[in-house]
Amino acid sequence: MNGQAARTADYSRRWFETAKFRPNACVGRPRGDVCDEFPFWSTNQAVDLTGMVASLKPVPAAEAVPQRDDINQFYRERKVKDTDRFIVLPVKPWVEANAPSFGFRVTPTGASVCMAPAKP
Repeated sequence: MNGQAARTADYSRRWFETAKFRPNACVGRPRGDVCDEFPFWSTNQAVDLTGMVASLKPVPAAEAVPQRDDINQFYRERKVKDTDRFIVLPVKPWVEANAPSFGFRVTPTGASVCMAPAKP
């Protein structure tokens, strides 16, 4: 929870600015932009990418808080434990409807909506 695995592995929240990970797409980003990262720093996958490289992209700072709030709401409302697994799957119509970033629960038997879009 809260990036504990990353903290234990001695990764700071701004890991992408350390010499080990330079150069990257977020170095020299425009003033006011933040670094959007995937996998999320708060997940265990951010610590062990098993050969994969994290996706980093400068985005307007206004995107950071809603994304942080969505993932925290997902963790809290779905009672996600550190041992739980989930996938992130962008669904264009869902995103265009301004729905939560984390709206589906995936199980061995299928997927279901677990967080409904906000009412306009």
